[in-house]
Amino acid sequence: MSGHEVDSNEDSSDGATIQELALSRFQRIVETLRLEDLTEIALAMAQYNRPALDLAESRDALADLVSGFQQVLAVQKLRSATDTARYLCRFLFEQQGFGGNQEDYYDPENSYLDRLLHLRRGIPISLALLYIHIGRKVGLDVQGIGFPGHFLIGVYQDDERALIDPFGGRLVTQAGLLQLLKQQRGEQAVLEDVFLRPASASDIVLRMINNLRAIYQQQGDHQRVLTCCDQILMVDPENPQELFQRIAIYLQLDQKQLALIELGRLRGKVDDDRFRQRIESMMLDIDVGPGALQ
Repeated sequence: MSGHEVDSNEDSSDGATIQELALSRFQRIVETLRLEDLTEIALAMAQYNRPALDLAESRDALADLVSGFQQVLAVQKLRSATDTARYLCRFLFEQQGFGGNQEDYYDPENSYLDRLLHLRRGIPISLALLYIHIGRKVGLDVQGIGFPGHFLIGVYQDDERALIDPFGGRLVTQAGLLQLLKQQRGEQAVLEDVFLRPASASDIVLRMINNLRAIYQQQGDHQRVLTCCDQILMVDPENPQELFQRIAIYLQLDQKQLALIELGRLRGKVDDDRFRQRIESMMLDIDVGPGALQ
């Protein structure tokens, strides 16, 4: 168990709820976030959403996958990044059955690691967590690639890089990359090196949360959108645009006093005069009603 892990039956004797403990664990991990911590971050997000989640069961499932792939490596000679990527795909996609949920792509359950481990179906970035976790646990250089609109995996060995589409459980060729890009950006899209840079751990977490936020916004679930805003600001606390997004959610939830407090904080962080004037105008427009009689 890593330094970030805690027992699945966390002690809430201090009065904290399971959700509060999950959010606290999320915040603690992001302070020193590494690629190796991504599954723990994902489990903290899942437990906040589903407090009855059995963390030990999910961690055991991850450990079993690592052990299973170690057995593969014990009998296979991986001579190149392509070999390594092919066996990793074969193990997770063909043998373990992890693949993309093509029938219900926008189901938020696809983004939660505990459900992915149970149902074997997810979206590219949630599936990528398994590739990163298992690969790095057995000593491979496996990283996430924040490709536009479709998260990929990079496997690095010596001077070679092999790319994996975790959604389809297959290796991606140069032609396949261009096809993916054109699906997202149109026929005139041009493949650029920047699209294939390894993503940092914080980049991956932000992309995971933004995926969920977009789904919850579409569903009109403002309370869960607010949770996503809170989590994003734990990763990127000084981002004025994210602070503004959280203020908008406070107003949608009719939490005017909290909106005013946040607007005051945001006003002190903004350099742009027009943006500051917009904030001040919003503060004037918020009517919190008469104060309590003293």
